[in-house]
Parts: sequence; structure tokens; C-alpha cells
Amino acid sequence: MLWCTSNKEGYFAIKSCFSPFQDYTLKCSKYGYDPFQMAIRTDSHGKRQANIFLMPSGTENVVPSPSPIIYENENVTELIIYENMTPNIQYIWAVSGIEPGTITMALHQEGLELYGQAKYEPETDQSWNGAVSGSIFGNHVQLVLSTKKNGKNALISLDGSYENDTISGEFSREIDGQITACGSFNANWITSDISVYTEAVLEGESKENRVFVDVRVYKDKISPSGDLSGVPP
Repeated sequence: MLWCTSNKEGYFAIKSCFSPFQDYTLKCSKYGYDPFQMAIRTDSHGKRQANIFLMPSGTENVVPSPSPIIYENENVTELIIYENMTPNIQYIWAVSGIEPGTITMALHQEGLELYGQAKYEPETDQSWNGAVSGSIFGNHVQLVLSTKKNGKNALISLDGSYENDTISGEFSREIDGQITACGSFNANWITSDISVYTEAVLEGESKENRVFVDVRVYKDKISPSGDLSGVPP
């Protein structure tokens, strides 16, 4: 943890204390202002420029100006910086608790960003493929899985924590805008070699017709408020 203060013009200049390609949390506070927090990731030289906005308390609806922070007096602002030890969860996962059987999920990870694919291949029920998008902050994992069930758009939201090689938490399933299920889930990793992941073969199609979909292209749509039209199953 690093603690520092600004000069009276509101600038921070911090040098020679950051690691390359590392995630940090900035927490900025000043008496009479709402606290500010943001996540950053340094570049290959351990550098990152960040714009910090402090809003007077009770003005949450005011759009902040992108100009530097300038105060009327010489009271300084406190900035606390935490190094985030983000775990690597780039694995193929077996997820239980959502469907009667096991969902298989392949997660890619780039810093705090998570994306990938998921499938469900039961012996007696309908199979499906889905796209996954989400993030990890510390041990907190949030994922949204989009798919189709019986021809309807379905979103499965997962909110959990990573601990002891396991992700566990709560989920909710939304079909055509209606919450149809919620409960607890548990995920255990299968392998770190996500290249071996293959999609489920759905009824009426061949495995050769399946292509890899980079779900980051659709990340703005894969959310409870997103428009799933055009997102491949």
C-alpha cells in the first residue's frame, strides 16, 4: 500500500514504485468530497496516467469536468494505492448448481477482463452453447453467460469469489427479460489448457460447421440490459 498527497493544484506525481503489467486500485479522498476509486493497470514500463475526479458531496448528478483538480485553498488530497494481486483463473471450469448437469466453461483472462465460451451437454436434455463475458477484481468474480434455451434468449449472471482453486457464489437466470431461477453455484477447474475446449454439437448441425467466436466483440450486448440480437449462441 502506498499513501501520498497532492500539491495545491491537485496533481500527483509518483515515480519508481510500480511494477510493469500490474493491477492497482486508486482510492482518493478529501474532506467534503465523495471518495473516488478506480482500477488501473501499468504498462511495460510500470507507468500509467490516470485522471482522478472528486465531486463535492451531494452532487452525484453533476458531470465532472476533465480538467485537473484545482482547489480554492492549500488543503491537500489523500491518495491511497493498493497493489491488486489478481489471481489467474484462465482455465476450463466445471460449473454445477445452475443446470441439472454440469456446465463446461472455458475462460480467457487478460488482466481484469474475462471472456470465453460455455456449453451444456446433458444426456437427455437439450444441449446449448454460450458466450461468457466478465471481470475479476481481487478474488471477486463476475460473469454473464448468454445462450438460447428452447429458442429464447437466456442470460445467466454469476457473482462469486475465487478461493482454493474454486469459484463459488450466487447466480440468477433471466429468459426473455424474466428471472426464472436463482441460487448457488460452484465451479472447479478441469485444466489450464483451454485449447482443448470444443463446443457442443447441437441438434441439426455438424461439428465442422462450428467456428470460434471472440465474445469481446459482443461484450456490450452480453449484460442483463443488453440487446442479444446478433450474438451467436
